[in-house]
Amino acid sequence: MSELPTVYIEREPLLNMILAAVEMYNRECLGYLFGYSSGKPTKSFVITSAVQLAAVVHRSSCGLHQSKRACKRLGGFIDKASRLFPYLADFHSHPHPKMWPGLFGLSEDDRKSMHDEDKFCVIIALSPRGKRLLEWAMRDEGTRLRGSLGHFDVHFTAHWVVRDEEGKPVKDERGIQQTERLPLQVAKTTFRALNRANKKS
Repeated sequence: MSELPTVYIEREPLLNMILAAVEMYNRECLGYLFGYSSGKPTKSFVITSAVQLAAVVHRSSCGLHQSKRACKRLGGFIDKASRLFPYLADFHSHPHPKMWPGLFGLSEDDRKSMHDEDKFCVIIALSPRGKRLLEWAMRDEGTRLRGSLGHFDVHFTAHWVVRDEEGKPVKDERGIQQTERLPLQVAKTTFRALNRANKKS
């Protein structure tokens, strides 16, 4: 089995994703992630920017529906401008993480919508801050980034589709494709900045 690629999140897109999730709290946010991939020494994805999508016709605490016209228009633009806007993945929030399977996992609808072997999905699980302030750190063998910021506890995970030796998605008994978490990384300076912000809040 090949080694899983690492998803490296730069500070600005990390904060942009948190802001998007906080802005839409109680409803899901949705956005695109841009950056580049590297195959040396092992495959990795580097997220350099995150953009929240505005053209969503319906939002709830456990789902959203994007405008089909806007989705098609934006997708065509990104395809044509791929050198300027190298699309990596999308992100969305789970504003009440205890509602979701595995606490920080993908919903069944999330897994149904994932299909591209070279793409992944970032989930931001957001909930009101508990009594204990969470220090920003990696958890679950480097597959979950978590910490407190402002009035919220925030958890990041990245997921992609499990595939067999022939590259076909592995599905469960209901025909839903299986996913797995990818390792995450952020710079040490980002950890220090987030934890300094915690101490001042």
